[in-house]
Amino acid sequence: RRPGLPTDVCRVAGKIMHRLERTQRLILYGLSLSPLDPELGIVMSEGFHGSENPREVIIVDLQPDFVAARLRFFLPRVQPSCYTPEALSA
Repeated sequence: RRPGLPTDVCRVAGKIMHRLERTQRLILYGLSLSPLDPELGIVMSEGFHGSENPREVIIVDLQPDFVAARLRFFLPRVQPSCYTPEALSA
């Protein structure tokens, strides 16, 4: 473990949050938004807090409706477009 790791992680998380605030379109490909990943939840919650963005969300997953239900926790006002990988390859 590097001594500077926590600072590096915080810096990267801050950059991601800043970019999420300005994101117009969010594409989630195979990302389940698991509650077992609290760091991702914190970054998403802070990144989207008080922001009008994103305006469009696209979910590509084997269970896109499941991911959409979890996404509502972070973005309750957004209605995502949901696809399975098979639907996109047709």
